[in-house]
This record gives sequence, C-alpha cells and structure tokens, in this order.
Amino acid sequence: MRYVTAALILSAATTVHAFDLTPMDACRPQSGASCAAARLSGINWRGARLDYAELDRAVLVRARLDRASLQGVDLNNADLTNASLRAADMQATDLRDASLVGARLNRSDLSYARMHRVQMSEAILRDADLTGADLRESVLRNADFENADLRNAQLEAADAAWANFHDADLSEASLAGANLRGANFRNADLRNADLRGAKFDEASFAGAKMANCLGCPGMAGD
Repeated sequence: MRYVTAALILSAATTVHAFDLTPMDACRPQSGASCAAARLSGINWRGARLDYAELDRAVLVRARLDRASLQGVDLNNADLTNASLRAADMQATDLRDASLVGARLNRSDLSYARMHRVQMSEAILRDADLTGADLRESVLRNADFENADLRNAQLEAADAAWANFHDADLSEASLAGANLRGANFRNADLRNADLRGAKFDEASFAGAKMANCLGCPGMAGD
C-alpha cells in the first residue's frame, strides 16, 4: 500500500503536517471527519479544530495537539503515548482503552470524558478539568493531578499508586476499590468522596479535607 507525506490545511490559519497517511484521502482532519486507524505519529495539530472527528485506533504517538479543540472526538483505543495536549478542549471525548502514557495534559478540559480503562501512567494533568470524568479501572500510576478538578469523577478500581493529587478537588468523587498506595493527597479536597475498599498504605493525607468521606483514613477532616 502506498504511503504519502502531506501538508493538510484545516483552515486559513492552521497548517498541519501528516506523515504515513494510508491513503491520504482516508484522513481529512476537520470537524466530524474520519481518521480511524490512521498513522499520525508526531503530527502537529496545535490549535486545530477536530470536534467529533473519528480517530479511534489512530496512532498519535508524540502528536502535538496543544490548544486543539477535540470535543466529542472518538479516540477509543488510540495511542497517544507521550503526546502533548496542553490546554486542549477534550470535553466528552471518548478515550476508552486509549494510551496516554507520559502525555502532557496540563490545563486541558477533560470534563465528562469517557476514559474507562485508559492507560495514563506518568501523565501530567496539572490544573486539568476532569469534572465527572469516567476513569474506572484506569492505570494512573505516578500520574500528576496536582490542582486538578476531579469533582464527581469516577475512579473505581483505578490503579493510582504513587499518583500526585496534591491540592486536587476530589469532592464527591468515587475511588472505591482503587489502588492508592503511596499516593499524595496533601491538601486535597475529599469531602463526600467514596474511598471504601481502596488501598492507601503509604499514602499521604496531610491537610486533606475529608468531611463525610466514606472509607477515608481516620484523620480529622474540615
């Protein structure tokens, strides 16, 4: 099958460079487009508008998607290892079974994103908005959620060992049955959260707010 190198124009103001598109017409990066299973490693889609595009199973290793609009995009089973998604708009995006290992998602909006079983070890999500996100059974080992908004997020049975939740808002979030060994919850807001059945040996909860928290360790809450 023929491989091509192409420069694709998203708008008058945005040029992207795509490599290994197979074939070129199979992937037109614009709102609602289908790029399913496309090979797009290293692509530069900074600031691109890709709302509701189909990128399921796409390979986007080290892709640059900072400030891109990805609302409602299908990234189910996509490979975004080491991708840069700083300040990206990913509201209600489908990231089920995707790989975001080592990805940089600082200040990104992942509110109500579907992230069931996502692989996100070593990812950076400082100041990110994950309100209502579904992170059940996800692997979040050593991920950095400092100052992130995780209100009402679902993290049941997630593996968040050694993750950093310093100053994060986890109020009304569910972490039932999660692996929280060695996690940092210093100054985090865990009010009305559910940690029943979670494992949190070696975790730090210094200064955390834990009023009405179910299953939280026995320390005074605000």
